[in-house]
Amino acid sequence: MGRTLNPFAEDMNLIDSEIYFHFRRTFKNFFTSIVSLIMVSLKTPLILLAILPIIVVYVWCQRLYISSLRQVRHVDAGARTHIISHFAEIYNGPAVIRAFGADRHFRRESRRRLDAHNTCQYALLVSKRWLAVRLEILGYSIVLLSAVFAVAFRHTVDAGVAALAITYAANITDIMGRFVSGVTDTEADRMAVESCLALTQIPVEDLVAFLNVSSLGLMFIYKFNMGNAKSTVKLFLLYTMILLVPMAEWYKEVKPAPDWPTMGCISFTDYCTKYREGKQRVAIVGRTGAGKSSLALALFRLIEPTAGTMSSDVWVDSTQRIVQ
Repeated sequence: MGRTLNPFAEDMNLIDSEIYFHFRRTFKNFFTSIVSLIMVSLKTPLILLAILPIIVVYVWCQRLYISSLRQVRHVDAGARTHIISHFAEIYNGPAVIRAFGADRHFRRESRRRLDAHNTCQYALLVSKRWLAVRLEILGYSIVLLSAVFAVAFRHTVDAGVAALAITYAANITDIMGRFVSGVTDTEADRMAVESCLALTQIPVEDLVAFLNVSSLGLMFIYKFNMGNAKSTVKLFLLYTMILLVPMAEWYKEVKPAPDWPTMGCISFTDYCTKYREGKQRVAIVGRTGAGKSSLALALFRLIEPTAGTMSSDVWVDSTQRIVQ
């Protein structure tokens, strides 16, 4: 259930707001960085040869950071899911918890799950700080190079131009840091897009029912938003995209005759269906009174055997109280 609802909650929020913000910040800082590099190398183009290795290290740090950030976010999402499910259990069954005196057990379990989630959050903060420290070191290296070149070419470069270059070099530290952070956040949020696109690959089982339910849903959301046209347009575009999903192979649009039904007779001919993969469950089949529930009671020793034995992998005597 969580895997089904998560793309419609957190993932859609990332797609609607966070990715747009990260894209805008990335492009803005990219062009600002280009302008800063041009101003730094305005009178001393040779500084670009020294800055080029620093840019390579920038890219290396970004690649190394994004590979770990994805894994940490994945673990953090799993830990958050455990907290929410445990909270739902406590919310739905407080009477049962008090009746069995399990208050302390649930408190310990809540603290344990919170600690696990806080551990993931700590790892996330540490990884971000790891990137920030290295970006600051690289940024100040550019400032140092600008000052060194300004001193080395003091006879050919005007003092005002040199001061301007050093000023832009000082600003490039923060600009490059925001640029690299924007790129990494955009790539990390790409997982939300991938999970939503995975849902579009699922074949539609009943297109007619889907159309009816989706139309009612759009009308409800339109009224709930008090006629917000912008939100409704977004939903309509999403609705149109889903309609392009290929239908299931077994679905064929067949219309009955105008006078149907004439006999009211329902027949099944070699009909088969399934809702899970085979060979995962064992079914007890029998008519009413055949002893299906009694067999289940016997497996749990809720009723005593009168003859014979039961075994499960290892032979168990029928006189034992617990099935091994």
